[in-house]
Amino acid sequence: MDELFRIIGQITYSFTRIEFLLSNIATDLNIVPTTTKFFAEAADQKIQKIMAKAITIKNEEIRNELVDCLNRIDKLRINRNDIIHSLIMKNVGNGDEYNLFNYNRKGDRKIKKYTTLDFKKVNDEFVQIHNQCWECWIKITKEVKPLQA
Repeated sequence: MDELFRIIGQITYSFTRIEFLLSNIATDLNIVPTTTKFFAEAADQKIQKIMAKAITIKNEEIRNELVDCLNRIDKLRINRNDIIHSLIMKNVGNGDEYNLFNYNRKGDRKIKKYTTLDFKKVNDEFVQIHNQCWECWIKITKEVKPLQA
């Protein structure tokens, strides 16, 4: 179980890094005056606000890359919430399998099965999308932000 808790901590940390990055992007796109104001908002609202601004970026490559990042983050955000807000039960029949119970899931799919490898894959996706968005943010600071000054 220690390995599981370590991985869940990594997922939480990775998502927090993405949220800080989104706050910096929002500041550079003049959505908010400071990163701290934006960081305090709900993640889905952040994505919507940046998406609304992203579609106005004239540079098509940066616009498309940012929209892609935001769409990927939104999907991962839903997956992260599903994991973080679930009760985690160890499957005694398989030592590496966990049952995640989430009362918010629709229909009969209230329990999902995950392995340690599944959790690691979720974290790896967060790291990859963070790195992709970081590169996009660098482009924004070099090409888009100076145009708005």
